[in-house]
Amino acid sequence: MSAIFPKKSLGQNFLMDRNVGDKIVAAASVSPTDIVIEIGPGKGALTSLIAGRALYLLAVEIDDRLCNYLQERLADAANVEVRRGDFLRLDLEAEIGALRQRFPQTSAVKIISNLPFYITTPIITRIIENRSLVDHAVVTVQKEVAARFTASPGSKRYGAITIFLNYYAQMTVLFDIPRKAFRPEPEVDGSVVSIVPRAEPAVKVSDEAFFFRTIRAGFQQRRKMLRNSLLSLGVGQEDLERALHEASLDPTLRPERLSMQDFARLADSLREVAQQKIP
Repeated sequence: MSAIFPKKSLGQNFLMDRNVGDKIVAAASVSPTDIVIEIGPGKGALTSLIAGRALYLLAVEIDDRLCNYLQERLADAANVEVRRGDFLRLDLEAEIGALRQRFPQTSAVKIISNLPFYITTPIITRIIENRSLVDHAVVTVQKEVAARFTASPGSKRYGAITIFLNYYAQMTVLFDIPRKAFRPEPEVDGSVVSIVPRAEPAVKVSDEAFFFRTIRAGFQQRRKMLRNSLLSLGVGQEDLERALHEASLDPTLRPERLSMQDFARLADSLREVAQQKIP
């Protein structure tokens, strides 16, 4: 087969460092009773490593050239399926349900990927949306994006996506990957992130949709004080001040200073104080 050159349009940067690949697979603790879905296997830097440890591996690759290459390269691996497709369009419930039925000895379903940096957030969001189906995900993202996913209140990278992800999952940065480990070399370093879906959300709220609505309203005007940034919710100034007081929050604070627990108390207080006035 002729040389396969990376497509910039697909954000392809192939991992070339075997030691890094070993660390990524080890971080996922892949065992002989695990089903693994690999997103965007590329030239297979992780694929063969996963195949040697997993019960079954479904590698989903959107690039026809790489699909053909991997199918040829892994033709003798009976526990590997290389499928041409877009992970974002994959019916995970149907796919994982069928695999669990086929392999009743499965102990866990895991996702592993060196994610294309340009499409990181949609893929992570898809994993979170299907959290009841996935036991663990280990993914490579841009270093600055990993910092955003795990940021602390008050930091410049802390935002709505931070709370959304950590509400549903335990997010941990495991280690960094220097850009020189990839070809072509990207403009930024990467980080490997562990995503472990929670059995229950991190905090309890009376209305989950309104909880996230409150968070979005706050971060849309993150530099404004709470007494001003949350007016877009449709609640009056007096009711807002009362809700902030009942949530034990200083109305002069900026939204970026609030923890997930703070937002939970605030959303519940707002809902109770002004329920009839919020559309």
